[in-house]
Amino acid sequence: EDDEVWWDADLVPCCTAPSMPKPHFDVVEKEHPKLNFFQERVLLVEHGWLYWYTDVPATQPSLARLYKTSWRGCVDLASTPCQVKAVDGSDTLFIVEPCLGFHWSMNDVHSRVGKRQAFVFKARNPQQRQNWMHAIYQHMDYKSLPSAPSMPMMKPDKHFIWKEPCSVCSGDLGDASSICKTPCNHVFHSECLSQWLAVDGTCPFCRSLLCRPPRRPLQPWLARILPFRRASVT
Repeated sequence: EDDEVWWDADLVPCCTAPSMPKPHFDVVEKEHPKLNFFQERVLLVEHGWLYWYTDVPATQPSLARLYKTSWRGCVDLASTPCQVKAVDGSDTLFIVEPCLGFHWSMNDVHSRVGKRQAFVFKARNPQQRQNWMHAIYQHMDYKSLPSAPSMPMMKPDKHFIWKEPCSVCSGDLGDASSICKTPCNHVFHSECLSQWLAVDGTCPFCRSLLCRPPRRPLQPWLARILPFRRASVT
């Protein structure tokens, strides 16, 4: 009886992917955290993360190239209630800062962790500033998306029949020790789905968004400080 209820499509309705914003990236100038000057950075906002890195290409960066990038730092917009706003008296400057009473999260990777110091950016023109502020504001909504989905699991018995194989490993679902059903009504081996969601937040079959995707890889701490040490020696 429990199995029949578990497979009831009315109780586990088919759902579409949440309407989440697209990635947005471009070259902007970022204020140095301690010194009063700006440095060019490639900036990317994606899945509620704001990333930057220092190797600015000579031409416009492509999204394909960004997937191979090790990022220098990031802000988890979903962990810290924050705001993005234009700087008075400028048509290109904008800031991202924690809301009153909050500090940057320990999930972040930057020198302001645990502080309230704002990030100051300089866009190329007023339109680019508007585009960035809109994109960052949209990606703050990822705080409503769980880091891992809650999905029913069961152990198939001899009466279990499922025509489609597991989309992750292509194996027979009837031989599994445990299977899992997503909110979009697709079934996988529990272990396969768990491993899949560790690197991708979407359903392996229909690509509906199930949970927040993992953070992009970042440069190791030593790789980030070595350029400054070399510069001080020379």
